[in-house]
Amino acid sequence: MKGRLVDLINLFGRLGGFDFLKKRICEGELTVNILSFLLRLFGLCSSFLTEKVRNDYIIAIVDKSIEFINSLNDDLLKKEATTDSRSETFSSIMKSLRHLCSVIPGRDDIETFRLKMILRLLQIPSFSGKMNALNEINKIVPSMSYHPHFRTIGDEEQLTTERIAVS
Repeated sequence: MKGRLVDLINLFGRLGGFDFLKKRICEGELTVNILSFLLRLFGLCSSFLTEKVRNDYIIAIVDKSIEFINSLNDDLLKKEATTDSRSETFSSIMKSLRHLCSVIPGRDDIETFRLKMILRLLQIPSFSGKMNALNEINKIVPSMSYHPHFRTIGDEEQLTTERIAVS
C-alpha cells in the first residue's frame, strides 16, 4: 500500500503538482479554509516526501503559512474562528504544520507558534473563538511531558511544562 502512495506522490510531482501547490500557497490569494485544505495534502504524506521536495517546497510553504496566519487581524481571525464549519480549520492547519515541520531538521518552532495562536484565539471576544482555543489546549495537555527535559515518543515531539511556561 505504501508503494502505491509513493507512486502517486511521484506522479503528482512529475505532473507539476508540487510546483502548483507551492505557487498557490506562496503567491496566490489565501483564506484559512484554502490553506487548511492545501496543507492537509502535504501534511498527510509528509513522511513520504524526499529531501529535495522538503527543501524545494515544504520549507517555503511552512514559512508562508505561518506568515499568513500571523498576518490575520483580530477581526478576520474572529470571523474565521466563529463560523461552525470552520471550527476545525485552525486545528487542521496546526496539525498539518506539525507534520510538515517534523520532517524538516531543526524546525521545532511550530509548537511555540501553536501556543501563540491559542493565546490569540483566547483573546478574541467571541465564545466560539475561546472554545476553539480551549479545544486546542485540550489536545496539547494529554501529550505534554511532565519531565523537565524535552523528549520525543515515537515521531511525536512533546511539549514540556517548561516550554509552555517560556512561550
